[in-house]
Amino acid sequence: AGKVDLGGGRLSNAWVYNGLLPGPTFRVTKGGSASFTLKNGLPEETITHWHGMIVNHENDGHPIKAIPPGGTYSYAFPVIQRAALNWYHPHPHMLTGKQVALGLAGGFIVNDAEEAALGLPSGAYEVPLVVRDTTLDTAGNLLYKPRSGGFEGQIPLVNGTRDPYLNVDTALYRLRVLGGSNARIFRLALSNGALFTLIGNDGGLL
Repeated sequence: AGKVDLGGGRLSNAWVYNGLLPGPTFRVTKGGSASFTLKNGLPEETITHWHGMIVNHENDGHPIKAIPPGGTYSYAFPVIQRAALNWYHPHPHMLTGKQVALGLAGGFIVNDAEEAALGLPSGAYEVPLVVRDTTLDTAGNLLYKPRSGGFEGQIPLVNGTRDPYLNVDTALYRLRVLGGSNARIFRLALSNGALFTLIGNDGGLL
């Protein structure tokens, strides 16, 4: 549990990884490795699933591996897949939707030599965007109000920010867009009607 600044002028209570909403974005090159220790500071059980990553059962974050409040779980796995934008989120039985809605999610970028050879925009011109929605209670805290089709919030957030703004150059940008909502599907467009070029999906480059 932590407090985050959503850009609305006051801090909001949320559930966070390392104090951040969204959680930190990890980047690993194919052939490398990843290791993490999850410490559960929530009032209920949790476990972290590496969505899209090729891992064995012990590292998958299956609900059967959920740890209680105060517990820890260690992960260590080789990164063996092609370049892609993946993500991580909680995966405890019957609690996944709630924990994601209250803030727990983050990006996991895999790079490889095939991608590097394409000369795609990088550095300041490569922008990860975690797009999600939320609802706030009267005190401005994240609220979870489920219904039969899942939770759909009233306020869109990009990288945990209301009304986000990015000052850009006249240049080509690569936007890595992660849909981090509990249930909402977004239709994205540029206000001037310009076209995007889709170069990848959650399986990697097209």
